[in-house]
Amino acid sequence: MAAKDRGDVKTDADLSHVYSMVPRLRIAAVEKRPTGSKKASVNVEETQGLDVGDIIVGAADIEYPTYREIRDITVEYEGKSLSLKVLRTDANGVEQVMTVNVTPKRETETDRVVIGFIPALDARHAIVADTIAVADGPAKLDIPRGAKIVSVNDTPVSSFYDIIEQVRRWENQPVTLRYVLEGRTEGGVVLSTPHGPVEVESSLGEPLPFLPLEHLYRASGPLNAIGMGYRKTIMFIEQTYVTLKQLISGLLSPKLLMGPVGIITFSYRIVAEQPLINYAYFLGLIGATIAVLNFLPIPPFDGGLVVLMIIEKIRGVALSERAQGIVAYAGWALVLVLLVYVTFNDIVRTLQTFFS
Repeated sequence: MAAKDRGDVKTDADLSHVYSMVPRLRIAAVEKRPTGSKKASVNVEETQGLDVGDIIVGAADIEYPTYREIRDITVEYEGKSLSLKVLRTDANGVEQVMTVNVTPKRETETDRVVIGFIPALDARHAIVADTIAVADGPAKLDIPRGAKIVSVNDTPVSSFYDIIEQVRRWENQPVTLRYVLEGRTEGGVVLSTPHGPVEVESSLGEPLPFLPLEHLYRASGPLNAIGMGYRKTIMFIEQTYVTLKQLISGLLSPKLLMGPVGIITFSYRIVAEQPLINYAYFLGLIGATIAVLNFLPIPPFDGGLVVLMIIEKIRGVALSERAQGIVAYAGWALVLVLLVYVTFNDIVRTLQTFFS
């Protein structure tokens, strides 16, 4: 994390907030450069105490510091030992608060004071680091630091993703956010949304001087490769079912669906612009999606035939030919309408991309 000086970020609203609530900071990656590198000013020993996934809950004398506060502290403690309190989850899923000492130093090439990690927002938990006033945005909510949002209009939530989803369900209506502090103190605030759902802002004050974080996955042998492929396939299938659920619940627009034309167009772009392995990954995703769709409980898919067989087993006799014909025609009509719809969207999307 870097900061040129204390005045380079004007407000926390320039960085990130959710309806004026600023999430805690999470360690997305730790920079580990060899000592003596021309670009390096932070060595391995000074950053190895931080782990990916750590959540910052304290810096110096500030509890639940925001990104701006961390940057200010980084500059203030240049060349001095800085104590960070982080929440770390061990292999058994147990969370522990740990203290890590780091020494911010100034990079010679960029003149930035850095600690040596890439920050991210802890949106996976509904814990508020601070609330801020946002110009032309929602009013600052009266929520204390470290408070955990537990419900939106009496609907339980556990993450900022849940909060956004629930608030958007109450468009143009006020919603009540309930919170607890240190597991005891309870409170509530009203979030007014007269102009519809408030958009979530998430941006950094300035680009951080790190390359994109990449992980190389390599199988140690044939059995390990099969296991990796199996786990990835399960992930694809789960993603497909989640997408179907979001389509049914209205959280995902059907305009985002892709048909044969879109698949062909996207395949061309992947082959032309990305490594071939990405195309193999895409084919795996398409294959898993087709498998899920084929098992949907409507004719003419195999899932529809399974449903008819279950009905026959329960009744002891098959549906009449006329009934089976009606069901089959209805299923084909639904598939045809969907195919025309997604093909039309694919063509419009392709033309918009071509002429943009």
